[in-house]
Amino acid sequence: MNFTELHGPWCLFREQYPWRQLLGATTTHALSLQTLVINAATAPFTFALNILVIVSLVKFRSLRGTSNLILGAMAISDAVSGLITQPLYVAQESLFLQGKEPPCELEDASMLIGRTNSMVSIMILAILNVERYISLKYTLRHLVIVTSRRLTVVIAAACLLPILFNIAGSIDTLSPYNLYLVMIVVALSVLTSVYCSFKIMQIKKLMVFGPIALNIALLVSVVNPIVYCARIKSFKKAFKKILGFSKVKISGTLTQCQTRSSRDCVKNCVRRNQVPGVVRDFCG
Repeated sequence: MNFTELHGPWCLFREQYPWRQLLGATTTHALSLQTLVINAATAPFTFALNILVIVSLVKFRSLRGTSNLILGAMAISDAVSGLITQPLYVAQESLFLQGKEPPCELEDASMLIGRTNSMVSIMILAILNVERYISLKYTLRHLVIVTSRRLTVVIAAACLLPILFNIAGSIDTLSPYNLYLVMIVVALSVLTSVYCSFKIMQIKKLMVFGPIALNIALLVSVVNPIVYCARIKSFKKAFKKILGFSKVKISGTLTQCQTRSSRDCVKNCVRRNQVPGVVRDFCG
């Protein structure tokens, strides 16, 4: 028996991913059923919810920020997944569970579109994490570094590169360099996302201590006047004067004011120049 008699007609991506031929019948059936149920259940919601995001960004101008531009690109990629990729997998696994070998065109299309869309999503996720990292690390320069034009170019590159890689892979499916290239791109995207996420977590931890430090600074601001009042007599007198608790006690020529705390008496003493300058300031 040859390959066609054992496994049906030769397909482009089946040779790269022969999981149905390598796994047992029970495991293959379970995986196919799982893939069918998950994709059939989530595809409508995936498409509808991401379309809702896209419509919101288009309808409301206030939502069209730089960060939301990345979210819009992610929503488009996810909407394509819910509209095309997941239904293709559902059709493919439905045929397999019925005991029919899926057509090569269906398997090739689902694998090519699914792999391309997955790479696009991973790269856009990496862009999102980089943008968040820049916004936290370089807050004041964020609007200068991350512009709509730059984001558009980067997102377009993130969409075109996976398409080119997968087209090249479909031309020469036996070349290991195509697989290596895909692995490198995916690995770099994942590492970038992990690195930026780790840095964002570190920055957030530091940001948690920011309010604590601010509260301490505010408490210090409250304590400072108390310290002034306790340690500096002139401030203590001034506070009492302002709060209306002043009982001026002046020695020397202010004999008439020593036993009287009347404001009028103090003013009369000031008018007669019987009070030193500092005390005049408090009495005036």
